[in-house]
Amino acid sequence: MKNYVLIIVLSLLFLTSSSFYQDAKELKLDLKSTMNYTYKNLRLYPIIAEFRYIERNSKTGKYLNLKEALEQGKVKISEKVRQRDSNEINIIEGSMINRPNREVEARINPPVRQDSGNINQQVQVQSYDYSTTGQVNTLVIENLSQDTVFLMTGDVVKGGKQDRIVGKDMLLLPGSKDIDLGVFCVEKGRWHVSEDSSHDFKGYYNVVSNSIRGTVQNEANQSKVWSKVDEITTQNNAASTTSTYTALEKSEEFTKSKDEYVKYFESKFENTENIVGFVAVTGDSVIGTDIFCNPDLFKKQYKFLIHSYITDAISFGKEVKIQETKVINFMNNAFQKINQKQSDEIETKLKFRNKDEQLIHFYMQ
Repeated sequence: MKNYVLIIVLSLLFLTSSSFYQDAKELKLDLKSTMNYTYKNLRLYPIIAEFRYIERNSKTGKYLNLKEALEQGKVKISEKVRQRDSNEINIIEGSMINRPNREVEARINPPVRQDSGNINQQVQVQSYDYSTTGQVNTLVIENLSQDTVFLMTGDVVKGGKQDRIVGKDMLLLPGSKDIDLGVFCVEKGRWHVSEDSSHDFKGYYNVVSNSIRGTVQNEANQSKVWSKVDEITTQNNAASTTSTYTALEKSEEFTKSKDEYVKYFESKFENTENIVGFVAVTGDSVIGTDIFCNPDLFKKQYKFLIHSYITDAISFGKEVKIQETKVINFMNNAFQKINQKQSDEIETKLKFRNKDEQLIHFYMQ
C-alpha cells in the first residue's frame, strides 16, 4: 500500500474557483502511520498539504483565536441588551405555569428554529429569570485590538447569564464594535449572572463535542442542542443544577479519561510543518473532518478540536475497526464538496471563507 493516498477528485461541472480545484489536488490523506494516531476509541488521519498549497495560503490565516483574544483582553463579549416586551414574564423558581414553550425554554431569535409541539404544554420551571437584558441566541462582541480574530463554530465561552457556544465561523476585524455574535446556549438551567461569573464572557472552555457541533451545523435548533448537552453530561455522570456542558470538567471519571487522550494526542502535531487538518474515526465510523487554510491556523486550533472529538470518543465511541476504503470514500466526498458549488445552504454550513473567497476552514461530519 502506498504511504499516502491521493484524494481522487471527480470531474467537476461547477467550481467555486480554480484555486479550490488546485487545493484538492494538493491535499493527501496520510494512511502510513495510523497506529501513531490511534488511542483507545479514537483515530486521527492527518491531512497533508503539498508545498504549493502551503505557499499559496501562507499569507492567510494570521489570526488570533478566541482563547488568545480573551486571555489577552483583546475582545469583549457581553449579553445583547433588549427592552422588556409586552409578553415579558417573571417566573418564580419551581412554579407551574401554562405558557408557550418559546417563553418557558428561551427566547430564540430568528432564524434559529425550535421544535414544534403543544404551545400550551405545562412545564416545571426551575430557574429561568427573564430580565430586561440579554438574548439567548445573540451576544455582542467587540474587537479592542488591531488583530483579526478567528472564531470557530463550537467555541465555548463561559460567563454572562448562560454559557454559550459560537454558532458559526467568523472573522472579527480590527476595531470592530457592537457585532452580533450568533450563539447557542449550553446551560439551559441558568439565566442570571452567577457569583463566580460576570456580565461579560471572560472564560474559554475548548470546543464543544463534535456531536453538538454537528447539531448546530445541521439543525440550528436550540432545543436539540440542549438535548444533546443533556445526553453527553448524563452519559458522563456530569449532571449539574444548571445543566451546563462545562460540568464535564467536574466529572472525575470523564476528566481522567479525557486527560489520557489529550496527553496522547496533543503533541502529535506540534512539530509538523505540512498538516492542515485530520479525519476523526471511532469504531467503524468516520465522525468528522476539519481542514484549514494552512498549517499555522491548524496548529492554533487542533488542541481545542481534539477535545471535541475526544468527548465523543469517550461518550459514544468504540474500538477503532474501520476499513481504510471507508475513510478514503468519505474524504473523496468531502473534497468534492469543497470543489463543487453546492446550494447556498450547504455552502454556508460546510465552508468558511474570507472576503476574498479563500477557504479558511472546512468542517463536515
